[in-house]
Order: sequence, then structure tokens, then C-alpha cells
Amino acid sequence: LHVRRLGHEALGFQCACERCTAEGQLPRTMHVWSELSWGTVMRLLASVARTRSQSGGKTQGLTDDPTLRQVVDQLRGLLGQTEKRLEASAEGRALELCLASWAPCMAALGDLQGLLREPEAYD
Repeated sequence: LHVRRLGHEALGFQCACERCTAEGQLPRTMHVWSELSWGTVMRLLASVARTRSQSGGKTQGLTDDPTLRQVVDQLRGLLGQTEKRLEASAEGRALELCLASWAPCMAALGDLQGLLREPEAYD
């Protein structure tokens, strides 16, 4: 969910922006899904960062790593499921706002797909 909201909650404040309001109206099960999924995405991206770091920051180290394809497949599946769950839980502007919280993860997936030279980015 919205990272700024999580930061505010940690300080005892409540964010009242349009995105946090929309996310706050999602069913509790979507909140749990989002938090678990966000953690999984961060672990997957951290594994990519470690691999890139070990190759001296060169992307060649990533493209030669057999686990990159697995990470991309896992990210694609997880983000696809998240999108479907959000579409079932929200609509219109609220859906757009909730999906925007996942934009950095979708962008990272697109970048990784580009490294693998996949013909299309995340749908």
C-alpha cells in the first residue's frame, strides 16, 4: 500500500491524501495481500540488486544469471494477481489510485524484462 501512509502511521499520523483514502476503503484481505506481496517484491528486487552488485554493477551479470528469468516470472505473476485483486476490489478513480502504488514495482519489472529482451513489458 501507499508507502507514505505507512511512514505516517509509524509516526502516529494518518495520511488523508486521495490515494490513502482509496486504499483505506479496500477490503482487509486486500490490505494483507498488498503487504505480503510488497514484501515479496522487495525481496525479489533485492536478489537482483545483489546479483548486479556482485557483477560490479554491470547488467551483463544479470542477463547471464539463470535466476533472473525466475525473478521476472515471479514478479509478473505476483503483479498480475495484485492487479486482478485490485480490479475486483475497486473501480474508477479509486482503482487508478491503488494501481499507482504499484507503479514502481511494475516499472522495475519492465526494466528487468528489457534486460532479458522480452518483446513486451508488463501488461
